[in-house]
Amino acid sequence: MRIMDRCIKCGLCVRSCPTISLRQGNFPGPREVAMVPLRHPGLEVEDLLLCSMCYRCRSVCPSGIDLPEAMMRMRIEAAPSTRDGHQRLLGRIAAHGRSVDGPSARPRRGSGPLFFPGCVSPARLQDGHAGALAVLDAAGLDPYVPDGLVCCGAPVRKIGEIERAEGLRLRNLELLEAADMVVASCPGCVGELNEHYGIGALHTVEALYEARHRLKPATGTKVKVAVHHPCHLSRGVGAHTREQTAQLLMSLPGVHLVEMDDPSACCGGGGGLMAGYPNASMELAKGKTNDAKRSGAEVLVAACPFCVLSLRRVPGMTVVGLEEFMSSRMR
Repeated sequence: MRIMDRCIKCGLCVRSCPTISLRQGNFPGPREVAMVPLRHPGLEVEDLLLCSMCYRCRSVCPSGIDLPEAMMRMRIEAAPSTRDGHQRLLGRIAAHGRSVDGPSARPRRGSGPLFFPGCVSPARLQDGHAGALAVLDAAGLDPYVPDGLVCCGAPVRKIGEIERAEGLRLRNLELLEAADMVVASCPGCVGELNEHYGIGALHTVEALYEARHRLKPATGTKVKVAVHHPCHLSRGVGAHTREQTAQLLMSLPGVHLVEMDDPSACCGGGGGLMAGYPNASMELAKGKTNDAKRSGAEVLVAACPFCVLSLRRVPGMTVVGLEEFMSSRMR
């Protein structure tokens, strides 16, 4: 039976899609993309790249149709992208094996799990990278970072460049297979490592939650915190991370969690949207920070470096990575 024969045409995927409401480009929506071979043979890769790969359509589909997977198939068939931002991304991958410009993670000795640093934190969010290592140390995990790691491949895979993603996978694989345990702070990296490397990587939220009895928070000033649940964490890695994130934050003295209208709404940072369609991405980021402001939050916390990078483009709200925030409140 063809996958779309299961579709009951309820429209939930369209109503839940964060980018179709922006009315930019010719993106026809999740359901229409899955029927491209039948109804939209003229769609180009630029139309498909307006999807932020937030997985929301998959989570609301009553028939269990994997619409993001259908989107990826279309992107692979339609690649390569001609968007300027995507071409710059591919140039950086070719030049130094990372998706963003900036320093790479320094090697680090340790007796615990391998920490996969990803691209964004070491290059653009050094305090977040240092905070992740510090809070993992505070939990007694003593992570190490080997020399020679490159981008996991998720950013290029999301724009349909599977051959480049495979090349990056092969460069990382020997180092990762030698590790007893792999931890990463980027949900996109965790998803890529689990799905395409066959490695059971953990997100820092999961690793810290398991070791939470060893964390010793210091007394902190009172602060109202809103939590952004990253798409690739809460719907990719798993919904269990939402409660785990909340529990970790509530264990910190002085932290008062405030509820946003939609803490799981997409911030516009994923799926190649921020690089390829920065204006559309910015609109989603503004929607999320406005939601945080309405909640009365003083700080917006996100357990994803891409989300932090995306949300920090909008002025008027302090945005901090979960690991950096936690490490600042540890003894």
